[in-house]
Amino acid sequence: MSSHDIDLEEVQSKLLPWLEEKMPQARDLTISGMERAGAGFTSVSLPFDLSWKEAGQPWSAGMVFRAPGMGDPVYPDPKLERQFRIMKCLHQTNVMVPKVYWMEKGSGPFGFPFYIMSKIEGLIPSEYPPYHSFGPCYDATPEQRTKMWWGLVESLANLHKLDWKELGLSFLGVPPGGTGPLDQELDYWDNYLEWAKEEPQPILEQAVAWLRKNRYEPTRVALSWG
Repeated sequence: MSSHDIDLEEVQSKLLPWLEEKMPQARDLTISGMERAGAGFTSVSLPFDLSWKEAGQPWSAGMVFRAPGMGDPVYPDPKLERQFRIMKCLHQTNVMVPKVYWMEKGSGPFGFPFYIMSKIEGLIPSEYPPYHSFGPCYDATPEQRTKMWWGLVESLANLHKLDWKELGLSFLGVPPGGTGPLDQELDYWDNYLEWAKEEPQPILEQAVAWLRKNRYEPTRVALSWG
């Protein structure tokens, strides 16, 4: 399943009762404007608007329904719960992440886990067709592209400078000392290669072997995007 072939009406009809249980104080809860996201291969992301009344006052919020894709997986483990926990830890930092509200860890109304997060307003570069041939990135002036580029670099730098221990991110797996952080990362990609390859990949296998032979002891361990 991807965002491009999911039945939006079915999602709304099943999601509404679930949200009503999560928001017992809300009255006249409605979902509107649900649409398919223009990007994302590994997960289903469906933005929508949520409206309700509480203590007689009207309220509304932009939300996103996020679930693992049900087609051919891109990763061995979608790590949906890990995404949820990381964004919850990062919400009070200077890194722009959506606020996460609720997560269904079991099968729930859809037969698979999912979570609900806030919607951050902005432009989503298209993957159908790809953003480098169509849309706001393609149409941007050199000055706008420069701003995009530096904005990305600054966001990554802010993320990498965070104190991950203070933020409670140790659940990601604290690497041992020495070459442990690199060994942990190389083990991940080595396992990924074994999981993904359908035939021998001598170049990639040689690359992993070279990286293991030339690993070093890092002077600093930081949270890294991706």
